Amino acid sequence: MSTARPTTRDRSSAWVGRLCGWAIAGLGTLLLLLGALTASPFTESLGLRLAMLPWVGVGAFVVATRPRNPVGWLFSAVGLLWLSGDLVYEWALGASSTDPLLPWASLFSDIYWIPGLGLLLGAVMLFPAGSLPTPRWRPAFALVVAGLVLAIARAAFATSVQAGELGPIVDNPIGLSAVGFVSSSDEEPILLYLLAAAITALASFVVRFRRSTGTERQQLKWMALAVPAMVAGWVLAGFLEPWKVLA
Repeated sequence: MSTARPTTRDRSSAWVGRLCGWAIAGLGTLLLLLGALTASPFTESLGLRLAMLPWVGVGAFVVATRPRNPVGWLFSAVGLLWLSGDLVYEWALGASSTDPLLPWASLFSDIYWIPGLGLLLGAVMLFPAGSLPTPRWRPAFALVVAGLVLAIARAAFATSVQAGELGPIVDNPIGLSAVGFVSSSDEEPILLYLLAAAITALASFVVRFRRSTGTERQQLKWMALAVPAMVAGWVLAGFLEPWKVLA
């Protein structure tokens, strides 16, 4: 039986994947180091950084070895977005109220978690093959994307933004006050959008898991542990939060 030789395009794709994988790992390491230098270790940032380590690491590995699989890029984007959001958030808390970058930093700090969670849910729905369980899930996937777009828009175009609950409230540089879009990034409707998206992603994951066998089932088991691990990191950070007064 003859084995097909890799084409020039395949070899180029492999090299690009390796370079991108190393770049993702390097950028993730840089964000971790910068976060460690700018934030107290005894805050919720600790749990966030610990939770994002496997997402960046696995994402970089998949990109380096299977660059055409969107799962690796989604994993990488989840980790890098949350790490960068945490870094910008820490900067915004210590920035001067007259700093021209503060409104932009507050805007990013206020909304980054929404696309970050959206990418995470997308990774759950497409894992591990990079496709939906069946074509019948395409309308559901489209509704998830539409809900996430609405959630991002509602937060991004609010007239005022704030970095977390501790940062100063500032005018949104891209707020749509002229058309009366929203007065603030109210989280209640945003959470409803995200809850619907999360339920849909979970349902697709359960369907895929029930139909899986062999290697795919083992991979799905690892994914089933990844999200609870991230939640556990945040819970751990919640217990450590009171100790930040010692920093």
